[in-house]
Amino acid sequence: MKNPIFYFLIISFLSCDPKVDCTNCSTSIKGYEIIVKETTVNGQQMKQLITECPDGKRILSCGWSALDSTSAIMEGQATYSEPSFDGKNWMVNVKLTSAYNPEWKRRMRCVCAEIDE
Repeated sequence: MKNPIFYFLIISFLSCDPKVDCTNCSTSIKGYEIIVKETTVNGQQMKQLITECPDGKRILSCGWSALDSTSAIMEGQATYSEPSFDGKNWMVNVKLTSAYNPEWKRRMRCVCAEIDE
């Protein structure tokens, strides 16, 4: 039997319409900005980081990584990841699961944009 995930991915890819022009849409993203924040490099096994958007903007999404001092990717596990109730910041708690190197840092990249309220 063929892998059903493969078929889902193919159908999803083929159903995407890249020709949609939303330059005049009322829901276009305005003030798009990526905010990057990092912790210091140390041996603390659990790290928490909160990233905030500039005034007048809200977080649309956020990603994180566990990195060594050279910014090489390490293994980590998010134990908590959620935006604030008002969408102004995002908090992520991460536990280092890599046995490679106990010295590490956390990095977050959050997408912020202006939201009409």
